[in-house]
Amino acid sequence: MIEPCLHGRVPSTADAAALGAYVDPRAEGTSESTVAVKDNVDVRGLPTRAGSAATPGTPASADAPVITRMRQHGFVPGRKTAMDEFAFTTYGPEMRNPYDETRIVGGSSGGSALAVATGETCWAIGTDTGGSVRIPAAFCGVVGFKPTSGRIPTQGVIPLSWSLDHVGILGCSVAAVADLAAATMNPMPGPSTALTDGDQSIRGLRVGRPDDDHLAAARPDVRDAFEDALASVRAAGASVVPVTLPPIGAYAETHMYILLAEAAYHHTTAYGDLSDHDADVRRYVEVGAGVSASDYLHASRRRSTMTEQVDVALAEVDLLALPTTPLVAPARDERLVELGDGETVDVLTACIWYTHLFNHTGMPAISLPIDQGALPVGIQLVAARGADEFLLRSAQLIQRHMGVEAS
Repeated sequence: MIEPCLHGRVPSTADAAALGAYVDPRAEGTSESTVAVKDNVDVRGLPTRAGSAATPGTPASADAPVITRMRQHGFVPGRKTAMDEFAFTTYGPEMRNPYDETRIVGGSSGGSALAVATGETCWAIGTDTGGSVRIPAAFCGVVGFKPTSGRIPTQGVIPLSWSLDHVGILGCSVAAVADLAAATMNPMPGPSTALTDGDQSIRGLRVGRPDDDHLAAARPDVRDAFEDALASVRAAGASVVPVTLPPIGAYAETHMYILLAEAAYHHTTAYGDLSDHDADVRRYVEVGAGVSASDYLHASRRRSTMTEQVDVALAEVDLLALPTTPLVAPARDERLVELGDGETVDVLTACIWYTHLFNHTGMPAISLPIDQGALPVGIQLVAARGADEFLLRSAQLIQRHMGVEAS
């Protein structure tokens, strides 16, 4: 069984530093409620570098709203965590996977995932534009939650793509994530759809499984782990029913048009001279600057169509379930990988394969670790917009039935 947080082993601070978890050691002190914070989120008195030499490095004069809300509920912002430069990629540069140091941690919230996986904290703040909370959670064997778009404010966060950006939470268990989510999320109007604390069963829960064509990209080890997880859910009394999601090819291009165009606008406006940006980041910005208004508008229209299609799927079920990623953490020197259907893609494309759709639709999604072999695999659960509390409570029960509940 995979026990989140390195099978129960809690490394020393030196171990965590060697894994590359932190870029700034300053904090206000230590506490049982200390939260690691991704380095693109403002924490008063600490610099916000976003993993880049292009940022000024001056201490933030005020907290981002998510940090303010944490403090109001007794959580203490701790050290800033390392990240891919400006959150563009998913490699987790200079960071080593705690299960296999030859592999990546995933990103761009890799340092936040490491802070949890190495036992430094039970909570971390990350950001998620195409999967950047859920991907490192899957690769590092922790829980990663992306709320409904806008439920955690993005003000005070260096943007990547303003219409896709989400602030999310990584934690050692769903219960831990739910505690921090309750402290930081905007309230939803109307009656809550949350299950009550007294609910202990998922009997009758309807879980949607995408068709085999949609799952074809998953490598056999991931596919087996996913099917085993669904079997556990079915054995606990939930029903697993087929659903149709938009074909991945229809939204991969949409994602890159929107993300890169919005990122290019921000970077050329905020920084002008890109000479201090990493070469890969400069290339992304240059590509984004070449996206035409027509391409951007067509992508936005496709985004609306995809959202409607996912709404239709969720109207028939309570949750969607699919792999978080189609593969386990790739080797650190890999740049091209083969998917389960034999297609060869770059690592970034592979990592966001099953996650970025839900940044476009704005639906809450959570990645849970699955028991499978030496490397973690993630199962991703998705609920209707605004049903964050329902998703978190359902995920907590599902995690328990899959036998990977953390203490």
